[in-house]
Amino acid sequence: MTSTDQTTSSPAPTLPAASLTETALTRYPPGGLEPIQFITDDGLHTRLWYYEADAHPLDISKLVAGLTLAKVTTGTNATQGTTGRALADATQLTCTERPAAGKGLLPLCAQYQYLLLPDGTRQAPVLTLFGYALNQRDEHGTLLPNTVLTFEGFEAFADSDTLALMDVKLAKPTALSVSLVQANYQHQAGAVRSSERIATQWYQNDNARSTQTVTEVVTIGQQAATLELLRTTPYPSSNATSCRRVPAAYCVKPGKTARARP
Repeated sequence: MTSTDQTTSSPAPTLPAASLTETALTRYPPGGLEPIQFITDDGLHTRLWYYEADAHPLDISKLVAGLTLAKVTTGTNATQGTTGRALADATQLTCTERPAAGKGLLPLCAQYQYLLLPDGTRQAPVLTLFGYALNQRDEHGTLLPNTVLTFEGFEAFADSDTLALMDVKLAKPTALSVSLVQANYQHQAGAVRSSERIATQWYQNDNARSTQTVTEVVTIGQQAATLELLRTTPYPSSNATSCRRVPAAYCVKPGKTARARP
């Protein structure tokens, strides 16, 4: 199978000859709507895969073995139902709602980035996986990822147009960095808009783990035709305090999008 290349260049320069021109290469599969690769002049390669089935095809069991969550996500938190403290149980890398063939873009499944040096070596690889377990959408009907799982510090692997994600084999290095973002965009019932994001990061193991939770709730303001945004970030239990603030009130006018007041 061969891919379709699309090169995007900036318009003919109208500035002095000293101006620079940047070129980006975009690759598509034959007959496909979703781009599978972006390449920039500086050697940054971005490889993309998309959900073609419900389950995520990549085996990450070795990468997440032994990692646990500090906060168990249940109920209306960032994942649906009780998933347990093991990271392997909490990732929920699935996508059960996908558009029919030719009816829209498939949801992003994985993104692999690396810097290709002139000698052919790949540096600074980053692999990001996405899950859509809650089937939540934005105002345009686009699926929002409830899980974003990122790996850094592993040995870069060679990619190609035909490389299937299920064929990627990753060994767990000593200096592996793992980050997990769990998001629920319908966190609080009755709110105009609400979300909760639980971000956890590990370096090597649970001994170097950090967790941060941020909730945002938009409600009807006390003043007419306004909305209020409340952002909450709990501090560690030793402080026994929370950071609560209303950064802005939103003025709503007929036929206009809500905007923050100065």
